[in-house]
Amino acid sequence: MVKILRQIMNCAILIFLLWTFHADSTEKNAPPFMLKYLFSSSSGLIGFYSDGTVRTCPGCNQTASSIDAMAASEPSGAYNDSEASVTLFDDTVMPLYNDGQIAAGWLIVNYQKVISPRMVTRYQPCSGQTGGEQSIDLKETALVIIKPEQQKFTNEDSQEAQDYFTGMDDWYYYASEMTQHYETLGIHVIDSEKKSLSFLLGKNECMDFDVKKWQPETSPDDSWGAFLYRKGQLPIAVDITDYDTSETKMYLR
Repeated sequence: MVKILRQIMNCAILIFLLWTFHADSTEKNAPPFMLKYLFSSSSGLIGFYSDGTVRTCPGCNQTASSIDAMAASEPSGAYNDSEASVTLFDDTVMPLYNDGQIAAGWLIVNYQKVISPRMVTRYQPCSGQTGGEQSIDLKETALVIIKPEQQKFTNEDSQEAQDYFTGMDDWYYYASEMTQHYETLGIHVIDSEKKSLSFLLGKNECMDFDVKKWQPETSPDDSWGAFLYRKGQLPIAVDITDYDTSETKMYLR
């Protein structure tokens, strides 16, 4: 009986040691942080990680091996970030946006690969308070053209009213041309006055954003816009007067 108990105890100790080794090995092999921002310049790469550290790779380009090497290097400092900028430990401020779009040089912003300077970056997970009647719900690749808000005038002969009607005539012309172009490509086109847009990011993450606040520096008065959505990707904003660009073609590939 004593011999059997000893064998059981030895097996239990062996199992515990194997489990401890496996857990320790898994913890050591797991990545301790994620790349939150990545900046590229002629001097190399600067990586900003989820643990608040900064790592650099002088002279490197944006290859997977360079990024892996940078992640394995020692931190060169720390940083703080806000919605619109990253601040280094020496108080150097690096703006994330410039002239209404993501600033040149940024390859990753808030954990997302920059697929276009005009990609949507201000979004949040869908909840019971998002969506509904005032939301456009996208699950497949589509183009959404946002209609300008309708205005009424007591005096339709006023200069303000005439300017508005002329502008709307122009808008309908460009919207029609844009619709025809994308429908020819086999892309579903939606025109809407709704205030928000929900979409699937990745395989099944539902996200939602305000169509007038899709980036921190977006002007709410910018009503001549549209959003191109490729299933699983972040949408990108498209100017309805300049919609057939190398950027939109690259996005749809």
